[in-house]
Parts: sequence; C-alpha cells; structure tokens
Amino acid sequence: MHWFRRKADDPSSPIEVTDVTDPFAILPDSVLPYVRRAYLPQTEDAPFGPGSGFGGAPHLAAGVDHPVCPSCGRPMPLLAQLAIDTLPADARPPGEGLIQAFYCDGAPDDDPDSPCDTDGWQPFSKASVVRLVPAATDGRPTGEGKHPARHVVAWEVIERDLPHWEEAQALGIDYGDDVAAAFDDTDTQLTTGCDKMGGWPAWVQGVEYPDCPRCGQQMHMVLQIDSEDHVPVMFGDMGTGHVTQCPSHPDVLAFGWACS
Repeated sequence: MHWFRRKADDPSSPIEVTDVTDPFAILPDSVLPYVRRAYLPQTEDAPFGPGSGFGGAPHLAAGVDHPVCPSCGRPMPLLAQLAIDTLPADARPPGEGLIQAFYCDGAPDDDPDSPCDTDGWQPFSKASVVRLVPAATDGRPTGEGKHPARHVVAWEVIERDLPHWEEAQALGIDYGDDVAAAFDDTDTQLTTGCDKMGGWPAWVQGVEYPDCPRCGQQMHMVLQIDSEDHVPVMFGDMGTGHVTQCPSHPDVLAFGWACS
C-alpha cells in the first residue's frame, strides 16, 4: 500500500527523479524528528494463552468475562491480544496486563442483515470492545474463537516509519514531488500499511485519532489491524483499523476503521 502516488503523467510538467537508490535520502530534514520505529508481527498458527496474538480465544482471568455483542447476542470475536510486558520497550503502551480488541463483524450468513457492525467503523461503537485486563496465569480456557489463532512469536523491526502525507502536512512537513515520485518508483513505503504495532497510522480517509471521552486528549495508536492480514476480517472495502489508547488513562481504549 503506497501513500504517495503520482498523478497521471502530464507532458507539460513531468516529474523526474534519477539515480535514487534510497528514497529516504531525499526526505526533508523537517521529517527527521518524526521518524518512528514500527514492529510487524511474526506469527505461527497456534493458541497464545496469556501472550500476544491475533484471532483465537482471549485469555480470561478470574472474574473477567468474554464480551457479548449487544446486537446479535453472540460472543464477540477477538481481533488481537497484546501482552504488554512482552512488547518492545519503545512501542510498549502504558498499563499492565493484556490489551484485548474484540470486533463483531456480523451474525452468521443466515442473517445477512445483522446490524452488528452498522456503525463499527466508529471508535467506541457497540460493535467493538477494547479493554485492559489482568494477565493472570490461572486464566481459564475459552475455546478456539471465531478466527484462527495466530501466536506472535517475534516482532520484525521497521526502523523508519514516517507520517502519512496528510498527517505530515499537519506537522509542517512538505514531502514534495520528488519524494512522492521516488517512493512510488520503489517497493519502499513511507507509512507501513499492514498489521503493525507502533509507528504511524496508515490513514485511509484522513487523520482520525479519537479523543478520550474522559479527558478530551487525542488518543495514541497502539496497534494497526489491516483487512485480511493476520485476521480474516475485511473492514468495509479493504479498510484499515486502529486500536488507540488515551496517554493519561491506559484503560480508555478504542477501535475504529476506515476504507476507501
């Protein structure tokens, strides 16, 4: 997924970039303070218990219940679970225990008009539950879950993840046509568009950080979940979802998505 696309060739004003072996070398200096490290999950097909993973079943400590969709009355499918104390330090969200993100994308095929995810794109909608729960080792088994379980066994480092072009503009960064053309001519991406932790969000319809309903602060991205990556769920038309968290209230979390 490339976020910088050249417009159709215009003979009167062609964009020419020559001998660019490393597109990052021509980035404006103004972007350097905003370079972030992102992490891509490396997974295996296996349950993950109190660890990190996608799909499968959540780890439920004593007194913690599996959330139920208020629209269809079924247990909400788990999208992802993050064991905070095992995450890379520079991308570790605040809080202790497990972050669990659930999303109900609809009832079975015999009820195609289910309203489960009618407003599921919105953060804090009734179609999703994102929460911070204890990671007690005596957690009880919860079955297999709706989606296949994928255990995160490692995090691949992406050293240079940069703001999506619209977010860059808001930060006073002008990438310029040369940068757009150079990245478009390579397989390198500025903003990594796939399942990832940390880094910058790959926005689809503009910058859409939610505000904390408790204090009004802009929430931070914790995890990006892309359509059909580690979980077989499509958000609209190949959309991208984001788990966000309030920097001052770790228990305030949300999930929202957007598509083209």
